[in-house]
Amino acid sequence: MMKDFRKDFVFMEKEMGREPAAGRLGVESAPGFVWLDAEGNELGRFGAVADEAALRAQVDAFLANR
Repeated sequence: MMKDFRKDFVFMEKEMGREPAAGRLGVESAPGFVWLDAEGNELGRFGAVADEAALRAQVDAFLANR
């Protein structure tokens, strides 16, 4: 699904137990999604979603409000 949004953003997956970014960003449970700009400033976040349709809805909503 993320390939459908490649023109809009870069998707990165991090291992919570081994990545300091999870602590720095305040991600305490997986999955956790944090939108960052090129400078690392937080633009938004959301947690677990039920399915692909719900994930798409979150991404579409973020892009619509940018």
